[in-house]
Amino acid sequence: MDVEADNQPLSIQNLLHQVPADHNILVRDEITGDVLSAKYSYTVTSAGIPAGGTGTVTIPSNINIPSGMLIIRAGNSCGRTMISTYIYSNMSLGHQSSVARDKVGVVTSSSGGAGASVSWGVKFPNVTGCADGGNGTQFDYTLVKTAADTYTIINNGNVGKAYIITVFRL
Repeated sequence: MDVEADNQPLSIQNLLHQVPADHNILVRDEITGDVLSAKYSYTVTSAGIPAGGTGTVTIPSNINIPSGMLIIRAGNSCGRTMISTYIYSNMSLGHQSSVARDKVGVVTSSSGGAGASVSWGVKFPNVTGCADGGNGTQFDYTLVKTAADTYTIINNGNVGKAYIITVFRL
């Protein structure tokens, strides 16, 4: 947008104060200087992963958020939620924080294997159980980035879970 206003005031009204998740934002291409439309965030829910099972979540490549923040969430039928945050850039994945209700996650890391990021194991010792069968391990999981847009989740809890992953552009 090129606006020539000389000494006159310029007013732009009715703009959104916060970008809704289903809207794109305008960004400047660092090489060409062109203004382009880009996704601000993207959310995907894994298929249900049984206790001890492994699942994969892929962010479509056309979303094009190679660096940003990742949030992983899961809940139970008692209304309790686990949430963890990570910062990522290409194949690097760094854990930031984890909490499940009133328990701070205990984090371990190990090599994710050839071509993968660090593998992050998160446990929430003695988190409150739930009538759905979830015990003190119900929110425990492992996360590793196995490809540019692919994440593998291991459900280390005692009940099946679906995990919600949201990536945000930084």
